[in-house]
This record gives sequence, structure tokens and C-alpha cells, in this order.
Amino acid sequence: DDTVNTETVIADAGFEVQYSEKDLDSTWSENECTLITASDSGFDIKGNGADSSKTTLEITSSGTYLLRGSISDGNIVINSPDTKAVRLIFDGFSISCSYDAPINVPLADKCTLQTHKIYSPYSTKMISKLCYFF
Repeated sequence: DDTVNTETVIADAGFEVQYSEKDLDSTWSENECTLITASDSGFDIKGNGADSSKTTLEITSSGTYLLRGSISDGNIVINSPDTKAVRLIFDGFSISCSYDAPINVPLADKCTLQTHKIYSPYSTKMISKLCYFF
């Protein structure tokens, strides 16, 4: 059973989180997302709100981002001054980073991470250890 107790993950992360019923809604439509495909050469972006420089993906506005593929040494920076949430959906996506946390959130009103399909080396129980919030 891959069910995760949200309160346990939040407590293990060591910080307080506020979320609404909308944040817990796991429904999404691919045609409403910015599609991002990762590879070891970088990120391919189809849609708005994101930009990349080699192996760094920067998300600069609120919205839903569907991530697929795999990158063995890259990172994602959420830098969105908007007052709405940034939603990341991992659809068979994996990321590792040798020089920083794979996901950094220096600026966002709210950032949610949802797994649709997630592959090794991460399980949904390890998601809180992927991110660094400033």
C-alpha cells in the first residue's frame, strides 16, 4: 500500500504547513499543465511559467507543472512572486542533484508536490526530503 499519511510527512519535515481542500485535490488535466520533460541534457518545456538553463529549471509563476523523464544531476528552483500556488506533478519523474537540494523554493505563496507515478530512487515517503524551503 502506497498510501501516505500527510500529517506524518509534514511532521517529519520539521515545519508547519497549511493546506486547503483544493491542495488535496489530486485531479488534473494534461492540457491545462505546463509539460516539462527532463533528461540529463536539461529540460524541455511546453507551456508558460518556466525557463531552463542547462540542468536548472526555474518556475517563475503559479500554475500546474507536469514533470516527466529523469535527470541525474539537476535542480528545480521555484521563484514565483504570484499569490497563487505552484503545483508540481511527478508523472514518472525522477531527479537527483549533487550540488544542492533537487527542489528549492525560495519564493512561492504555496508549493504543492503531487505524485502520479514515481520511480526509484524516491518513494512518496521520501518527498519531504527532496525539497528545501527558504
